Amino acid sequence: MTPHRIALVGDGIENPGNALAMLHAAAMYGVECRFRDTRDLAADPTLAGAGFLPIADEALRDGPARRIAFDNLSGAADVYSFRPGPESVVMLGNERRGLSYECRRLATDAVQVPMLSRRINCLNVAAASAVALHYLHHVQVGTMAVGGHTSRRRPDLLMIGGSDPIELGSALRSAAAFGWERVLLEDRGGVWFDCDRVVRSEGRGAARRGRNDIRLVRCPPSAQYAYPEVVV
Repeated sequence: MTPHRIALVGDGIENPGNALAMLHAAAMYGVECRFRDTRDLAADPTLAGAGFLPIADEALRDGPARRIAFDNLSGAADVYSFRPGPESVVMLGNERRGLSYECRRLATDAVQVPMLSRRINCLNVAAASAVALHYLHHVQVGTMAVGGHTSRRRPDLLMIGGSDPIELGSALRSAAAFGWERVLLEDRGGVWFDCDRVVRSEGRGAARRGRNDIRLVRCPPSAQYAYPEVVV
């Protein structure tokens, strides 16, 4: 399959960790990632030497004819069935405010990841970037089969947590958005179950715990599981 020519643009991204994850996702797919830097991200030491390249409004206007607003906007098409064309740019917005008015005005298309959760209505911007690249970068053959009772075929999800409560919380937010009601959690870094108040608040904030009803099951590292198939 021949890949589409896709470029990734972050619009007003505030968190340097998200920006770095977007750069890494773009590198995995061999595409360009730039930023409309309205939050002074270029000055952040986290991004030093990471190939951080702000992009100007002029570059967006003079770039590919297909400019995709990847946001849960009214009337947005589902990413699973959208065909981006041979060359396009995918724009993702600020973590709190979404895409700016300028980018929405420049967009020729609006595309979203449909959320199964009724309370968690959006993904972390880095996670959304990876989803966008996965479904829009390669030519899709045929249509995606969709059937009822998907919960009966849904695998159990085991997360092995690291040392960053925000990363873990963001992953739990994505799991809830995609319809998981339960997650097995091996909290090796001690950033969810056995942590101080500051770390706890960071993780739960990233997980949107006030709206996230997902149930967490503590699993110690020594736990044994009897699954016939495991996907890592």
